[in-house]
Amino acid sequence: MAAGDDFYQILGVPRDASQEDIQRAYRKLARTYHPDVNKDPAAEDRFKEVSEAYDVLSDPQTRRRYDAFGRDFRQVPEDVDPETWRRARAGARAGAGAGAGRGGPGGFSFSEGDIDLDDLLGGIFGGRFGGAGRGWGSAGPVPGADQEAELELTVEEAYRATAPAARSPSRYRPG
Repeated sequence: MAAGDDFYQILGVPRDASQEDIQRAYRKLARTYHPDVNKDPAAEDRFKEVSEAYDVLSDPQTRRRYDAFGRDFRQVPEDVDPETWRRARAGARAGAGAGAGRGGPGGFSFSEGDIDLDDLLGGIFGGRFGGAGRGWGSAGPVPGADQEAELELTVEEAYRATAPAARSPSRYRPG
């Protein structure tokens, strides 16, 4: 999707369009831009845009998230309240320039009673968004993050899917 394009604009429907209107607009555009019908090289890209817009707007739950969060709806965790998200983004933009005096961690500044950035982003970053003693480096790996290690296995151990026999810890090298 192009940077300024809106899924509603791509399908040519208003924001309050019904599911039937969205489907009708999609079918019309899909017939026009489908690569089997339209041999123009740009038609395939346009067809992909139309299909993505329809995928998002045809599902009521995904459409609500798109309406609430805009183009970035895929980056916002499922359980974030849209109003809290809007206030956090507005506060972050304002705090980056105007709130230099009493800015919190990361340069953000919020008035009392507004929102707690750790509450908002704690689920994403494991509750370590900032603050004294909660920095990124000191807390260890993020729960659920990929970890890898190199293990030396014999062919028999690999074949049987068994753990390596008791070996010296020096033979294991974290990767």
